Amino acid sequence: MKNKFKSLLTPMLLSGVWGVFTYLIGSLISSGFSLASFLFYPILFGGVTGIIACAFGSRIPFVRAITVGLISGLIYHILSPISPFLTSVLIGAGLGGGLATDEGRLKDVFRRLISILKGVFIFPFFIYVGGLLAGLTSSIFGSNFIIWFFWGGWLSLGICIIYMPLFKGADSGEDFETLTEADEFTSETHEILRELRQLDSRFK
Repeated sequence: MKNKFKSLLTPMLLSGVWGVFTYLIGSLISSGFSLASFLFYPILFGGVTGIIACAFGSRIPFVRAITVGLISGLIYHILSPISPFLTSVLIGAGLGGGLATDEGRLKDVFRRLISILKGVFIFPFFIYVGGLLAGLTSSIFGSNFIIWFFWGGWLSLGICIIYMPLFKGADSGEDFETLTEADEFTSETHEILRELRQLDSRFK
């Protein structure tokens, strides 16, 4: 459990910093660049997914992670004023399907489907609860830096939970084979060393 928390903590902190950085960049260029608001959420989502690909110890390709994040942020910017809930459902499905690992095996198809379903249910929940917590944070601290640090880390936590496998035992067979091969290699190595010691003692 501690290892899981540590693996989540690093991308959350880095994503929080990215949230503040995105806010600062958006504030600096919003007055002189008409597309600043249009690019804000794509940059935020793209940075968070890129950080997760690098810092979460995942097998998500970096370019694909950023691409999925940019598209998700663009969809959020365009559709959230129309229907926030349906937009969060659509983005959750896109994040779940886009970030799922796929090596061409049949079980990867089921993993992708499960990841999509997780995104559909988890991401809207995180957006709703995040809005409540952001409002509480704003009333307590009244600082935009803290609010966007929270949003960056909160989005990272939600996406990491969507990405994390639902059943850890799914690869237990492969893990068992790997451990068995390692044990066999270790035993063979010990036997070789034992024989070498015997030969060495004979020549002494």
